[in-house]
Amino acid sequence: FYTMSMAERDQVVNYNRSYFYEGVTFYAHGASGAGLSPVYRFYVTNVGSHFYTISEDERARVQLRQPNFNFEGTSWWGTTTAGGEALPIYRFYNPSTGSHFYTISEAEKEYVRTNDPNWRFEGIAYYGWPR
Repeated sequence: FYTMSMAERDQVVNYNRSYFYEGVTFYAHGASGAGLSPVYRFYVTNVGSHFYTISEDERARVQLRQPNFNFEGTSWWGTTTAGGEALPIYRFYNPSTGSHFYTISEAEKEYVRTNDPNWRFEGIAYYGWPR
């Protein structure tokens, strides 16, 4: 679960024992700006997890075809292109659980790809900034 809201973070940390707080994993922009695109968040009701996409086409397809994905709006702004200090945020999918996993860490990406066959690598979701 990722959020830019400290209040939402605190609510989850204090009242939802199914999550374990791991700290800041990457940075993003809290408002639109030049070269930035919205990152959309969905709550996957049958899985109890969240799905994030920067793609307008993917957002529209999910809203049209996935009734168990509740659209929660824009979470933050990222970029679709590499450059400057922006690093890729990688997305994985677990077909057994229906959940997604995201990481900005190249080492974590390679570890999961090499050692955990439960996760299918989906590539770069978008670009964010390292902590």
